Formats: sequence, structure tokens, C-alpha cells
Amino acid sequence: MKAERLRERLTRDNPLASVAAGSPWERVGVDVPAINRIPFEGVMRLFQQIGRTPGELLAALILGEVGNGKSHLLARLRQFCQQGTQAGAFVLVTPPENGATPFRYLLREIADCLRHPPEETEQLSYWHHLAARLIIESQERNRSPEQKTIKIRQLLKAMRQGKGSPAKWWQQVRTAPFLDRLPPESFDLAEVLVRWLPSSSEGRREAMAWLRGDALVGNILPTRLDRSEASLEAIEEQARALLIGLGSLLGHLHRPLLICFDRLEDLRTPSQHAAMDILLTFLVDRMVAALPVVLARGEFWETLRLERWNAQTVAVWRATASR
Repeated sequence: MKAERLRERLTRDNPLASVAAGSPWERVGVDVPAINRIPFEGVMRLFQQIGRTPGELLAALILGEVGNGKSHLLARLRQFCQQGTQAGAFVLVTPPENGATPFRYLLREIADCLRHPPEETEQLSYWHHLAARLIIESQERNRSPEQKTIKIRQLLKAMRQGKGSPAKWWQQVRTAPFLDRLPPESFDLAEVLVRWLPSSSEGRREAMAWLRGDALVGNILPTRLDRSEASLEAIEEQARALLIGLGSLLGHLHRPLLICFDRLEDLRTPSQHAAMDILLTFLVDRMVAALPVVLARGEFWETLRLERWNAQTVAVWRATASR
């Protein structure tokens, strides 16, 4: 009986007990820092570097076969980003089923991932935290980091309780000088986050639909943001521009995205391969404050022939289950 209980506990707590890939959004049973320590620390160094200097051309590739701890590594990266002391957010992207609209797909994946709170004890999404930071950024900038943290928590509490005035917050943010230095899409993003996301349940629903690149079905957001009459080609181009605007906004706030691509073995068609190459190259070339990290099986990676991405990758690590 004791042996059976011990075997059950070891199976439950061992992050590498099965080769089946679990969800990185689930807590790792027992974190084993020694497993894949080198790639983990390497990615974190690059992530912190791009947080300090947005726009730097950084990318990473982690190769490993089945059972070498890639899913465990993803969960550790997610947990690292969700710590309150870390500046940034975790995004997980799997290959798009349709290679015709890569930018809209990437925008939707980012929007959905940022619905997760930045801290496991928090109730509001990462988008709400960005809204609070924009409000504080538009105020006097000589506050200490500790004072800013206190003000952000006060704003988030007001948002949770339905207090405060999103209209007044937006009037304050829209005249902030830093928005004049960013792309127009950064201005639109700031308006959706500050004015509409915390306004009401209807406003939050429409704001999230807009952030995902969906065509709007309500009438809360301004008509200039409506996509209901736009063509698929126009929506795809808007998604690309919005990703650039998001990167610029995050770069100004020094809140980068750690964008991890997993399950690349699901890429089956030439259009999917081309879409992946477009996205990876775009993230390095055009979207500041984003660190793309690809996790792939070694032999499969060699078959993809993503020449442009391979030329830009600055760091390569091997995942291994050994300590």
C-alpha cells in the first residue's frame, strides 16, 4: 500500500511523468529548476533585455524531442511572467489552422492570453493593468516606482468595484504627450483600454472583441473603430497595424510580451509554413517589445526551412529532461 501511494505521488508531482503535453496555464506540480535551467535563464535574460531596450532585434529557438521538458519549460516561463515583480506578459501561440490571415490570428491569440491576470491572486486581466498604467503614465511622472504601484492598485480596485470615471480617465490620457509620438493605432488601443474596457459589461465585451480583431456587433465603441463593413483583407491589414501599435505602446511602458510558439509539428500545408515565417519575421522586424520564442522538435524544425527566421535567431538552446 505504501509503495502504491508513493508511486501515485511521484506520478502526480513529476512534471515529466508523461510525454503528453499539458497546458502551460496549469500550475506545474513540482517545479524542478535544474531541468532546462540554461534555456530558461537564457530566455529570461533576453526578455529582461528587451524590456529595457524595446526595439532590439531579439529572438530565441529551443529545440527538444518529445519528453524533454518543453511543456514544463513553458509553464515555468508563464509563472515567471505572472509574478508581480516581473514586467511583462506571457503569450502562447499554436500554429494557425488558416494560413491566409496570420496577423488576425496572432492578434486574437495575444488578446485571449492577456485576458489572464498578471498575478495568480489578481481578478482583473492584464489588459486592465495596462489601462491603469496608461492612466498613471499620463499623470505626473516624478513618482517613485513604489508610489506608482500604490496608485495602480488603487485604480484596479476602483475598476473591480465599478467606481471611477473611465470618461475622465480617457480625457486625461488622450492629451498625454507620449501618445503623440506613437502610431495612430496606439492611440486607438489606449482609448479602448482606458475608456471602454472598464466602462460596463457591454463596453468590456465590445472592447475585447475589438482587441481580438473581430467585427463589432454592438454600438458602444466609436464608429471609427467599427469593422463590421470592412473586408477580410482590410481587417487583416488593420490587425497588422494594430500589432505594431500594441508593440509601440508596450515599448513605451516597458511591458514586453514573451510570445512562445509551440506545437509546430501541426504545421502541415505550405500556406501554414509561409504564415509562420511571416509572423516570426514580423515580430522581430516590426513589433517592438516582443520576444518571440520557438519551441520545436529538432528533426521537424529542420524540415520547415524558415530561412528568414533562421537568419534572425540570436540564441538557440537544447531542451533536455536531465538535470
